[in-house]
Amino acid sequence: MKNFPRLACLALGLVSFVGISTNLYAAEPVEAPVKKKRAPLKQGDVAPDFTVIGPSGEEVSLADFRGQVVVLDFWATWCRPCLKAMPYYSEAAKTHAEDGLVVLSICVADTRENYDQWVKDSGADFAFQTAHDPLGKQLRESIFSKEYWVSMLPSVFVVDREGKIAGRVKGSGADSNLNELLDLAGLNKAASVAEAAPDAPAVVDAALVKPVVEKPVPAFRESLGRSKAGQPLPSVTVETSDGEAVVLSELISEGPMVLTVFKVNGLDEDGLEILNTWAARYEEQGLSMLGLVAYNSREEFDGWMSEMGDDVKFPVVFDPAGTSPQPSKPKDEMSDEEVDAYKAVRQEYFSRVVPMTLAGGPMAPVPHTIVTDRENKLLGAFMGLGEKTKESLGNLLLRAGISLDDTDRPAYVFSASETAPKPREKTVATLKAGQAAPDFTTIDIDGNEVKISDYRGKVIVLDFWATWCGPCMKAMPHLQQVATDYKDQGVVVLGSGTRDTRAAFEKWMGINGEKYPDIVWSMDPAERGSERASRALYGVAGIPTQFIIGRDGVIVEVTVGYLPGEVLVDAALAKAGIEVSEETLAKAVEDARKRRRM
Repeated sequence: MKNFPRLACLALGLVSFVGISTNLYAAEPVEAPVKKKRAPLKQGDVAPDFTVIGPSGEEVSLADFRGQVVVLDFWATWCRPCLKAMPYYSEAAKTHAEDGLVVLSICVADTRENYDQWVKDSGADFAFQTAHDPLGKQLRESIFSKEYWVSMLPSVFVVDREGKIAGRVKGSGADSNLNELLDLAGLNKAASVAEAAPDAPAVVDAALVKPVVEKPVPAFRESLGRSKAGQPLPSVTVETSDGEAVVLSELISEGPMVLTVFKVNGLDEDGLEILNTWAARYEEQGLSMLGLVAYNSREEFDGWMSEMGDDVKFPVVFDPAGTSPQPSKPKDEMSDEEVDAYKAVRQEYFSRVVPMTLAGGPMAPVPHTIVTDRENKLLGAFMGLGEKTKESLGNLLLRAGISLDDTDRPAYVFSASETAPKPREKTVATLKAGQAAPDFTTIDIDGNEVKISDYRGKVIVLDFWATWCGPCMKAMPHLQQVATDYKDQGVVVLGSGTRDTRAAFEKWMGINGEKYPDIVWSMDPAERGSERASRALYGVAGIPTQFIIGRDGVIVEVTVGYLPGEVLVDAALAKAGIEVSEETLAKAVEDARKRRRM
């Protein structure tokens, strides 16, 4: 939508929403599905076979792995939660390789070009097998949508040795139920108590065992973009299933409201069951449960309502803004004037989108759920409809004055002080070309100090990055090439870890450090603190950000973000007196032009 969020991991306007769900169909409209009832796969069902295309063009089928336990990971190159989860699945693949586990990561809702570029840039970093759905972005036409019910990414299934579904992975990383499903699929054979500890008593008195209870982290927040708790939601107009235009607040009773925003086929079975149950259970207390379909066409909405309407026990309305406008031709074929006109049309569209209006401007991933009190004032919101839905919804409805049944009460009720928004860091102006580069101290992997002043007299590429930042990872091969190509001219690349932990830095270095031998790696001891150098001294708002510093210690250029193949850093080095080929400089001009046209 805007340049900066696509180019950097941190975007001030979107930071509240990034990373929990994805928008599968924004890139290319698809036809409404054929009207038929579909039931999601359940435990014990035979996993439908399929054929996808591997990185070398070879065919890969699920049947190829019969007799092994298979983790099916559906992902896309543009899906940040998908990329963030990959190291976890890679570790599982390595840990259980001899036990017969296969992790098959299938790139869906994406182009072959994007997949091939990902394989080139990152494929070697992971121990699992990857492949691409030949239908590309047409996810809804694929077996993965029609048979596996994949409508959100990442979607992960475990298939047992007989080719049957053991279950669908819920949660992420170490907090997921993956190990439970692997046990269910027969991968892990737990030793008996006698085998594990033959001298241990056969029976342990549960009263003697004191459980360790860790304080959970709330999955909801007291804000929705720029809208804050206690503020009334903006007035918006929606369309009913009959096509009638109505103000949203007119559909709400005297009690609180729960509004779930989603795209067609974006409600999984578990999430829909919770919403249906609670809508009926708390209607007498004045609760209004509503659904809002956004970012779809009216035709898609009508098709979904015709197919699924009987299964939804609460009113569902439609965002009249519909789908986002699509360019009449590829951007590469547009003139600058045509690109500007297209941007204006999209900007006007997003100004009308109901979810963005409710959020005060930023875009929240779908699905997300908004809860208001009896006065239509915001209480909070949460993203997704996963395993933490009951906990988040329960906490917010308690704040709305709803008396919950014992079965619906959250395991942990958060106090207002525990979920109060943290004060936002004050904005620090980003340093610009012509200003002196402040000196600061970081610590390398061996515990040695690294300072900017250590390299006075050289041309420095100061790269602020973090282990969790996808664009940072994509930029690193090019930065390694920069360090190699220009080191004879006195160029040094300093990879300065920021807004991260020392533990994460050390773990990442142990796995990846040798891939980039010409980069000087270090970590800011302030870690995530507000006094970290990237923020306090350089005013960095998003990473990766590179400051190109001349031999005299003065900044000559600043580059933000990275798109595959860009050579903007090389061109910046030319401003510091480094000899850069005319071909590279010409490409940098085109790279900058492409950014302006995005």
